[in-house]
Parts: sequence; C-alpha cells; structure tokens
Amino acid sequence: MKKSIFMPIITIIIAVLLVIFTLQNTTPITIKLWFWQVESPTALVILLVIAATALLCILFRIPYSIKRKKIISNNEKEIESKEREIKILNQKLKELEHKLEKPEDDTLKNTPEDIIS
Repeated sequence: MKKSIFMPIITIIIAVLLVIFTLQNTTPITIKLWFWQVESPTALVILLVIAATALLCILFRIPYSIKRKKIISNNEKEIESKEREIKILNQKLKELEHKLEKPEDDTLKNTPEDIIS
C-alpha cells in the first residue's frame, strides 16, 4: 500500500529534475567515433548514456534472474516432495502408534517372561 502512494510522487520528482537538468544543459557538444561525428545537446547525450547503461545492466542481470528463478523452482519442488514424504511418514507413525495401543497379536500382549518360557 505504501509503495503505491510514494511511486507517483517519486516519478513526478524525477521527471521535474530531468526537465530542469535538460533546460540547464542545452549547450551542444560534438561526439566523434572514428569517421562518425554528431552534434547534440549535452543533456541528451548524458541521458542517452544513462539509458544505455541501464539497458546494459538489465541485459546483464537477465541470466542471473533466470538462474535464480530456476533455483527457486527446484527448491519449491523439493519442498513439495519433502512435505509429501513427511505426510506419508506421519501416516505410518499414526498406524504404528495405533498398533501399539491395540495389539492385534497375542504375542505383543505377553511379557518377556511369557515369551521365554
């Protein structure tokens, strides 16, 4: 609930700061790369570099996220398997406790001395 309240406010603040930044950095600069040359406002160049960096960060994070989701999925499957195993073992335990309470066999009612003699 708190995230939904603050996100629009944070977005508006960032947008206002970007507008101010852009208006204050309109000086054109020349970018040269081998035989290629472009003249563009400073703010635009900086914003493009920031956007490209963010995109690269996202692209490099994708394999980690996929691996993490796979590990989580495997762990969830293992948990389900262990929970089923626990359920089966609990049922067996209840059956054994029931057998101890009501022995079906007369040999279980005998004391060790009766069995020996």
